[in-house]
Amino acid sequence: MAAGEDPASRIPTGMTRKLAAILSADVAGYSRLMGEDEEATIHTLKLYRGIIDTIVQQHRGRVVDSPGDNLLAEFPSVLEAVQCAVAIQQEINAKNMNLPVQRRMRFRLAVQEEIAARITKALAVRLTAEEKEHMGQPYTSSAVAWDLFMQGTVYYRKYTQQDNATAREFFVRAIQEDPEFVRAIANLSATYRQDWTFAWASDLDAAKQEARRQADLAVSLAQSKKELASSLPYAYQQLAYVHMYSGEIQETVARAAAVKLEPQYADGHAALAQMLIYDGQPQAALAEMEEAKKWNPKPPAYYLYTCRPGILCAGSAGEADESF
Repeated sequence: MAAGEDPASRIPTGMTRKLAAILSADVAGYSRLMGEDEEATIHTLKLYRGIIDTIVQQHRGRVVDSPGDNLLAEFPSVLEAVQCAVAIQQEINAKNMNLPVQRRMRFRLAVQEEIAARITKALAVRLTAEEKEHMGQPYTSSAVAWDLFMQGTVYYRKYTQQDNATAREFFVRAIQEDPEFVRAIANLSATYRQDWTFAWASDLDAAKQEARRQADLAVSLAQSKKELASSLPYAYQQLAYVHMYSGEIQETVARAAAVKLEPQYADGHAALAQMLIYDGQPQAALAEMEEAKKWNPKPPAYYLYTCRPGILCAGSAGEADESF
């Protein structure tokens, strides 16, 4: 390879690079759009998300999580992730031309930063300054930590013992990059909780105690500084799960209710619904699931899996399935 030559420029047509990449996206100014016209915003989001899903599939990607206006997709290579990001921007920009300026929806995209920068250069693609700066804000100022967090989240969502262990490694590395990264600490707690509740750990009590310790740490850290407050609902969610599986129902609902601090956090509403079911409040749980669905028009399957028993108490099997 010649000096200074970018490795991406040497990829022959049709050759697959064996390098996983993650693409994250969210809507710029989503709160403003929802405040001005909630119904129109949700309609546009559903339309654009369908377009994005198709483009992701065309680039051999897979959407692994899509809460609210956020989207997380994985690709077999960074090259395909960046090409997908470019295609998404082009298609969304074209669709936006049919909307009034104040109603246009623009997605902010982020791919693994250092590797993506080399691929982007080879493709002659220029990302906006805002897209480069997004990289996990306001939850962390470290793009590296955010990238590690996203990779860990992909593994965590696979719900297997080995993937859970791999996810923990990513979250630990993210925290090493940013010791005040509350969401990474909260997710680290979640990996220990899964070891405990799924009986994956050899010492279940130790896993339980570590899940509680990390969740307590995430909450106290988020409460300690104003700039970390946006992460507090995520920390409370994990602490609520620890309370729930410990049989501490009153504490569970109280902690989970912290979702009200971040009304657009769909997963938080789903978690609160699950905990309301444990507390014998199926109607309230159903209301929370409706709220979750409002902020996440394409909810993951685990929403139904965890909350269907309570929804069945509140209605019929058909109503439970139609809710999703």
